[in-house]
Amino acid sequence: MSENLKQFILERHKKAKKGYEGIFELGEWEGLHKTLSLFYPDNAHFVFELLQNAEDAKASKVRFELVDGSLIFKHNGTKDFNKDDIKSITGIGNSSKKEDTNTIGKFGVGFKSVFAYTTKPEIHSKSISFKIENLFIPSLIEPVLIDKGYTTTFIFPFDRDDKSKVDAFSEVKKLFDELSDNVLLFLTHIKSLEWQIANSITHKITKVINNEFVEIKNTQKETSQWLVFNKDFEYKETDKPLTLSIAFKFNKDENKIEPIRGDVSIFFPAKKETSKLKFHIDAPFSSTVARDSIVESTENDDIMADITTLCRESIHKIRDQGLLTLTFFEVLPNIKDELDTFYQPIIEGLVDEFNTIENKLIPLKDGSFGSIDKSIYCSKSVADIITDKNDMYILLSEKELDGLAINPGSDSRFKVFLSSLHDLIEYEDFEVFNSIYELASNVSNSNIDDQKHVAWGDIDDLNWALKRREWLEVKSNEYLQSIYAFLYDTIEHPARRLGITLDGENENYLELYHLIKFSTGKYNYGRLKCYFLEESSKSKADFNFVHLEVFSSGKNKKSQQKSKALLEKIGVENVDESTHIEHFFYNYKFVSQKAHIQDINRLVSWYLNEQKSSPNNEIDLAKIDLNNQSFVYSENNKLVKANETYIDEPYQSTGLRYISSFNENYALHPLYQKLENTLVFIEILTHLGSVTSLEIIKSHVHKNPDWLRMYREVRGEIETHTGIRQDWNIEHLSKILEFDENKFKVSLLIWNTISSQITVNQLSAKFQMSQSYNLALAKSSLIFDLMAYEWLPDKNGNFHKPEDINEEILAEEFSFDETSVWLNAVDFGKNSLIHKKEYKEKQAALKHWKISEGMAEDIKNSNLTDNEIRESIRQTEAKKLKDSMTSKADGGSTPEVAQPQDLGSIITNPEKHQENITKENKGVSGKKTEGTRKVSRQNPEQLKQIDNFLYNEYGGHCQICGDTFKGNKERNIFVTHSLNRSTKGDRLMSDVNRKGNSISLCPKHHLIFSLELQSFSFIEKLDHSELSLPSIKESFEFRDDVGRGENNEYDGFYNSPESSNFEKDVFMLPIKLFGNHFYLKFTQDHIQQFIEVWNNN
Repeated sequence: MSENLKQFILERHKKAKKGYEGIFELGEWEGLHKTLSLFYPDNAHFVFELLQNAEDAKASKVRFELVDGSLIFKHNGTKDFNKDDIKSITGIGNSSKKEDTNTIGKFGVGFKSVFAYTTKPEIHSKSISFKIENLFIPSLIEPVLIDKGYTTTFIFPFDRDDKSKVDAFSEVKKLFDELSDNVLLFLTHIKSLEWQIANSITHKITKVINNEFVEIKNTQKETSQWLVFNKDFEYKETDKPLTLSIAFKFNKDENKIEPIRGDVSIFFPAKKETSKLKFHIDAPFSSTVARDSIVESTENDDIMADITTLCRESIHKIRDQGLLTLTFFEVLPNIKDELDTFYQPIIEGLVDEFNTIENKLIPLKDGSFGSIDKSIYCSKSVADIITDKNDMYILLSEKELDGLAINPGSDSRFKVFLSSLHDLIEYEDFEVFNSIYELASNVSNSNIDDQKHVAWGDIDDLNWALKRREWLEVKSNEYLQSIYAFLYDTIEHPARRLGITLDGENENYLELYHLIKFSTGKYNYGRLKCYFLEESSKSKADFNFVHLEVFSSGKNKKSQQKSKALLEKIGVENVDESTHIEHFFYNYKFVSQKAHIQDINRLVSWYLNEQKSSPNNEIDLAKIDLNNQSFVYSENNKLVKANETYIDEPYQSTGLRYISSFNENYALHPLYQKLENTLVFIEILTHLGSVTSLEIIKSHVHKNPDWLRMYREVRGEIETHTGIRQDWNIEHLSKILEFDENKFKVSLLIWNTISSQITVNQLSAKFQMSQSYNLALAKSSLIFDLMAYEWLPDKNGNFHKPEDINEEILAEEFSFDETSVWLNAVDFGKNSLIHKKEYKEKQAALKHWKISEGMAEDIKNSNLTDNEIRESIRQTEAKKLKDSMTSKADGGSTPEVAQPQDLGSIITNPEKHQENITKENKGVSGKKTEGTRKVSRQNPEQLKQIDNFLYNEYGGHCQICGDTFKGNKERNIFVTHSLNRSTKGDRLMSDVNRKGNSISLCPKHHLIFSLELQSFSFIEKLDHSELSLPSIKESFEFRDDVGRGENNEYDGFYNSPESSNFEKDVFMLPIKLFGNHFYLKFTQDHIQQFIEVWNNN
């Protein structure tokens, strides 16, 4: 035993005892003892403190012996106790670990955790033996024999009064039962840890290191392998570098790295620290005294930055070990892991490492690795058709690439990680589809012929097309099957419903026809019609059949089915009678009339059979593709297409023959009268586009006779895509109407065409520069032409304009329907009515009273009694012309508009005002008084109050346009319009007139509303059980000082007289008139009146 150390302990004993007695006398001993014990709430933590002591002493093996009354700890450390160590273990917070920055914390406060189990721990080394009492008082004791192979022994008697020996034994045993491999993983010196419990079997954990690979053998568990990376980093706060480590769980049998619940260690696991990583990290972080969690500090931030560097560097070593596989990406953190901010630098650093173009870290399909800028990521279905770099070059035109990245599936962590790599080249399925579609067009005969053309050909483009042909022609049938299956999957993919557009989808993917391989082994570069080969097929030599193996190769049934489905989708069919008909009439040759009749009879027979088998008797003539075939024999002995013919006598009496000079189509040859079923053949021709009547078509609106007026009325300057230019006519109609030969037949043709085809829309021409301008209407050019000519025959064969003939004298061959809208449009029978006595008398009366027909209709629909109408007539009749002119002598000099003062209301309390409105409306009678002839009327006094209210709010100005003028009573003129006259079903319809359902309008807009030509757009926003001022404010714009001039022409009171200074604060309620958007404007008082009526009346 060292005499120097013995003397040091004796002196230390005296000083410590004196200190203890001083603390005790002050009454602070219990508080100090309790404070130190709180640093280590985990009672078994002292075991790690003992391991820490052994590691710092450079021990390679340690042993624990747990018996009923104590725990014995031994190690073979090469560093013996010295004075500093004794100071440290008996002191408080004065650890000697600063001697070596990589020691775990040799003694100090950490060692005090043993006092949770003992009051007198003993330490025996080769140089000294002593015990510690009352936390820090050392005393010399007799040495004990140290077992061979060890240099130091600690003895911890379980002698605390507050913890029984049984509890102490149980708690320590539990720690050993749960001891994990991590306990040795990050230690440098200790390679073996043994423990024995109550003289039972000895358990052992050993560590074997082979470069970065570490094997941990545990007699209680299976052996585990780890891939550990260490690196020293220098910090300004320390004299020597600090070692940082990361450890990945390694499956040696399967040669792969596996994910685990990652621990954060400060040499030993920090139990309360959660990283959410899937690998372990170890570093000398600043931590709580118990080393169970990390604290916030700039030093820790610096350490984390270096751990990130270590992670980045380790990726390259893992790749070189052959372990950078898909399973490794299950270990790497990604953006979905939601790591704590402190650990985010690891993700960011790894992403940056993969994004660095100099690094080849992307696992490729061929087993190699590619850089981020030269690796392609695509779906597994694309990867199945790109088998090598040549495929990539031919299909995607990508030459200088490393290869295809592995794709494990849509839900893998690998894909999530790749999604954060911004420079990765990614091909969506639809992009590859479009590239293949371009290839199909590129290898076609038509393209190669174009490239060979001297004028516009390009030798590089030609060579590229030929190179792609060479590539295609050496591909196996099974490969083609996979291409077809991929194309089908892409067309039918659910993502297509999201609006993704594929090349060729609007033309039935016709270019893909060039990729069809014939049964002869050649490709369909000429885009010939193809069929599926069947054993029962006849005349096989006459058809182009698809190679059977391009949809039957291999054992993948789904691939076979999809391949055939793709071929069907682009038009490949089975051979049946439809096929033979189509093939028969392709490039048809006329041999003789007899042979031709036989051929057409076969076509008719096919048509009738198809009709029988069709549920709705609807025949798909596209199946035989006769639209572009010249197979119809014309009157001038020429084969033409069906849509180049017209039908007339002797087959149907249409009259088209008589306007042949205006018709480029051909008449049918009479030979078709010899057919077995001529009517069916005519039906077929009609379906194929043979003309049976004239056609109403669109025409240029600027050619309309009323064009100049329409142009002036639109009041626009710039035409946009929202504008309307629409007119209708029949081609050459004016010339046909002037034609005198066979005029009756021609007129009947026109009559039947109009009667069967015309729509209401075709009665009018429309012109609008854009939606912001007026819409101008006129009669269509068709109607103008029909009105301008004498073309309708009477029963005597005389021809008249439509206005000069009626149903009674119209020729009987002309079927008459008085409900036809076009007859009114052409003024059919108008002048014949004028000659009737009743019509003359009516017009004379209207002229006398200066009443238009429209005004007479309004009077008829009004609620005025006969007496009231007669009184009005009497007053008018009594007024002489002279008196009338005298009274109007100064009318031209009166002001255009009166300037009323103090218009409107100032509402300071909207809620109180609404209550007053409710009370006021309760006083309004909902009944109408009856006149002498049972005509219901509202109380005149109530109506007067409404008029005065509206005048007070708007001064006689229209709530739409602001128009008004001064009357003869110094008041501006307006019309009170009742919203309760709205269309049936409107909520306000059955109510009496109130302030809330009445509006101020100019005469023009009053008439428009009376004719119900308006649309209340704002009603769509009033879908509430009850309205309120807040809901109105939320739904509609409120503007201050709205006057004549606003940003949009129809926003303000745009027609208010220029001499008026009328401005109001109003709510803007949108309406629609004649296709344009306007606003009905309400003051706040008026809108609150409206709310009351809407809610309660």
